Parts: sequence; structure tokens; C-alpha cells
Amino acid sequence: DVFPEVDLVGYDIHPRTMLVDEERIRTYLCDATSGAGSGEQQSDGAGCPSWQADSAFDVIVDDASHDVGSQLDTFDHVYKFLRPGGYHVIEDVLTMSLPIFQPLVSAGIATWNNTNSPNVFNGNLDDSNILIIQKVGEVSDDEEMQRWLHWAKGTLDVGA
Repeated sequence: DVFPEVDLVGYDIHPRTMLVDEERIRTYLCDATSGAGSGEQQSDGAGCPSWQADSAFDVIVDDASHDVGSQLDTFDHVYKFLRPGGYHVIEDVLTMSLPIFQPLVSAGIATWNNTNSPNVFNGNLDDSNILIIQKVGEVSDDEEMQRWLHWAKGTLDVGA
């Protein structure tokens, strides 16, 4: 075990990714972009669990859709579960999406890392990047984040 103290929770929409009978790994069959699900662990049923805000996770990694609208929807549903000081990591952010995240980078609460790995999205060759967002932990941070999220979704015209 590389991280013997870590408890890992996974969400996915594909049943083949579900693990059962793992000591420190829990997987849930659910769509993190909508938060839809019954909250039961895959071995007992299926669904997205809900945790108390600001208390569940030190790190959340979104390594799913390369579509910025889906990335924003997932962020909207899971960011509240980060502990103050925690990190939300979004993998596979396309370079063309940087303007959406630029306000967070400019505010110093997010970093943008170009991985320089080619990626094909909707027939276009683009770089695949990693965005790391830190939850500052104050109520004003959550309110500011919601304002940014509302702006970002409006910019993309993806429900808000």
C-alpha cells in the first residue's frame, strides 16, 4: 500500500468499474454531474451518497468527461463536500476551456498545469491539462465560488 491511511471513494457511471469487498475502497454507481442516485453503495444497491458539507474529503479528483460543461456540473455537486483547505483536481481540462477557469487562477485559488499531452476532443487536437482548485474554507469562499460557477455556466449556456 502506497497510502496505508487513505480511504478511497469512487463514483462512476459504468458498472464494470465498481469494486466490492475492498477494505478501504468504496465505489458508487452514479452520475456525479447530476448527483443522482439513492446513496447506497454498489454492493447494496446503487447511487450517489451524500456527505455533510465541509467534512468529507481532503482531495476530490474529477477524471471523467473532457466536456467543460460536465466538469462544471460535477464541480457544482461535489465541491461542497471538500474540507476547508482541500483540493478539487480536474483532469483533462482542454486549453480552449482556460478562459472559464481564469478567474479562479487569477484569484490565486487555482493552478493550471499543462501536461503537454495531445488529446482529441470532438475531432479537435488539443492539450489535456490539470486544474487544481483549493477550498479556502471561509463562507465567503463558497459564496464567491457559487457566483463564479453561475457566471461560468451562463458563459457556456449550460443550465444555471
